[in-house]
Amino acid sequence: MIGFLEKIPGMAKLAARWQIRQGGAQRIANPEEALRRFRRAVARAPGWWEAWYRLADTQQDLGQLEAAAAGFRKALALKPTAYRAHNNLGLALVDLGRPDEAKACFEAALALKPDLYQAYFNLGNLHADQGEQEKAAACYRRALIHAPDFAPAHRRLGDILMDQRQWAAAEACFRQALELEPRLFEAHNNLGLVLSELDRLDEAVACFRRALEIKPDLYAAHNNLGNALRDQGKTADAIACYRLALQGNPELDAVHNNLGNALRDQGASADAIAHYRKALALNPKMWDVYNNLGSALWDEGQYHVAIEYFQKAITLQPNNAAPHNNLGIAFQSQRRVDEAIACYSRALKLDPDFHLARFNYATALLLQGRYREGWPEYEARWQETRRLRVYPREFREPRWDGGPLQGKTLLLWAEQGFGDTLQFVRYAALVAKQGGRVLLECQPPLKRLLATVPGPAAVLAEGEPLPKFDLQCPLLSLPLVLGTTLETIPAAVPYLFPAPERTAQWGKRLPPSGGPRVGLVWAGEARKNLPDAHRVDRRRSLRLDQLVPLFSIPGISWVSLQKGTPAQQRPEVAEARAMLDWMDEVTDFADTAALAAHLDLVITVDTSMAHLAGALGKPTWMLSRFDGCWRWLLDREDSPWYPTLRIFRQEAPGQWEPVIARLRQELERWVAERTATPVQETIN
Repeated sequence: MIGFLEKIPGMAKLAARWQIRQGGAQRIANPEEALRRFRRAVARAPGWWEAWYRLADTQQDLGQLEAAAAGFRKALALKPTAYRAHNNLGLALVDLGRPDEAKACFEAALALKPDLYQAYFNLGNLHADQGEQEKAAACYRRALIHAPDFAPAHRRLGDILMDQRQWAAAEACFRQALELEPRLFEAHNNLGLVLSELDRLDEAVACFRRALEIKPDLYAAHNNLGNALRDQGKTADAIACYRLALQGNPELDAVHNNLGNALRDQGASADAIAHYRKALALNPKMWDVYNNLGSALWDEGQYHVAIEYFQKAITLQPNNAAPHNNLGIAFQSQRRVDEAIACYSRALKLDPDFHLARFNYATALLLQGRYREGWPEYEARWQETRRLRVYPREFREPRWDGGPLQGKTLLLWAEQGFGDTLQFVRYAALVAKQGGRVLLECQPPLKRLLATVPGPAAVLAEGEPLPKFDLQCPLLSLPLVLGTTLETIPAAVPYLFPAPERTAQWGKRLPPSGGPRVGLVWAGEARKNLPDAHRVDRRRSLRLDQLVPLFSIPGISWVSLQKGTPAQQRPEVAEARAMLDWMDEVTDFADTAALAAHLDLVITVDTSMAHLAGALGKPTWMLSRFDGCWRWLLDREDSPWYPTLRIFRQEAPGQWEPVIARLRQELERWVAERTATPVQETIN
């Protein structure tokens, strides 16, 4: 019947229209059938522009881009004012990689219909793809003038604002897009990115989870969720997210990099290295992966190889401060301090607000004993509080700058670890001599002991109500305020004193000893929840069985001063089972000080015990890792901070055996000297 009607003049177009109507009905459910219908329409009315337009439109949906472009051009040849054909031809040309022609098409559509918001949107996308963000943003805004409820334009404008770090404006765009279209998963994902930047991590996590509810295979959201969880300290959950992303697409180089970072946080540097190498195999130009791989190799003690990777990162990204900073850390860990300082200086020249690099620069200066230069730079720790584990306090009272204190009350407060407090509390007496009233706030386990420090009018534990005061100062800023140099360190010891009653109680419990009593600490606190601190602890701590050569020296009565999980090693080491151990009964540092008062020598790794024994004026031998802490300076066996401290340093990274062999020799000599000249026990 249709074939007969087509022979009647004027009926061919009617037959074509019928095919178009049938094709339109089939386009979504059965696009291939729709395509056949539209081809019949073109065959029946080859001079009708709409038939060509519908055919090209369906070809475009099916990815037949060259055919679609040809069809749109045919439609436009028949009707040059068909603005939608210009717009859709532009889309096809974008997908064909011909952006200049596409741009001309969008502009032609807008010349014909200035309120065609789709063309503004498409032109904006084209500009965005070409890195022309301002032009793209202008197009999205024009689209929204004509279609304020067009959610994709709000979302894409949010993308531009996010790239420009205009966080508040970007957040507003994404929220508007989601109000209009709640299932716009890209907007949920990108809103999560903005909230992550604003450190609103709980909200960010909720956004990423919502995006994944809508589109479970959105691998970018799995990755982003992993990043947010890692920032929350939920490393295991972050790793699970990264692995889900890689299950869906193992070729995601950035996710391999992020997974490597999370594994490194857990101390699994070897596994991290494998993922960094996979990321580089996928994309050899990722400078940040070279940078991260260098850090993981450094964790594993492959220092020279780590340096090579940091240098590769710098070659790829010479104006990025991060690899310069890491190269400085690597040099400093090798005691190549001048080279480290040069790297930190370069990082700070590239980014003057790179506070971690400034802090590292400070530690290098302090390591060299350049205190006048180092103390001011050390204040950079207040801009890197989370990474460096310093805990700022919000006070209305101003920071003390060293000015007159007569008639004023000054609060000194602990900011870092136990050892830091024990070392720098010595300044309390100096400050009190300046005429003011000094209050001291410290960690609760230190309160009873620090009550013996000369100078403070009162000692309070963190969390206790503070009395009224006029000024305040953190303990580790006192060397800056008071202008401490190597020559002016207040090193008189003891400045801490054990309680006589508790000291007497320990004396009754200690069995008589014909030889010297030696206290021992072989490990620090692992702090696995703090990746940087955990890495330091791995380098400073020993296993008890590594010290077995010491236990065969005759005449020594060994006393454990070890706290925490490492104390559980003692029953497992046969040679150490005779060691006296009451540390389960020790409740705070005052107890430890009272026990240490009966010891003739303390041997310890670089923990708070070194500071406690040094502050008590006890002979103290400290085992120091190769890349020792800045406070112990370079290549010295003594310490200007503690006159009774002697340092036994590693001569190569990770090599404790030569240190222990030398320690044994010196301990044998020390015991022999005491045997030749008996020393009467004194309690201080």
